[in-house]
Amino acid sequence: MNWTASVSTTVVGYNLRRAVHEKVNSTPVNGTSYTDTTVASGTTYYYVVRAADPGNLESVNSNEAYATS
Repeated sequence: MNWTASVSTTVVGYNLRRAVHEKVNSTPVNGTSYTDTTVASGTTYYYVVRAADPGNLESVNSNEAYATS
């Protein structure tokens, strides 16, 4: 999964959520890509990305994206 970086100067990373509510990563992701290695083959998953600040406060959801493993 890839996304465009935030233009905010306070962003320290990104949090990804599967099906909007299930957080995929344990710490904010540096950079603008992530590979979800916990998926089941042949299943479609929906994701959103949220920018995170130093206090791990998150932005609103990105547009939803989907992928089939």
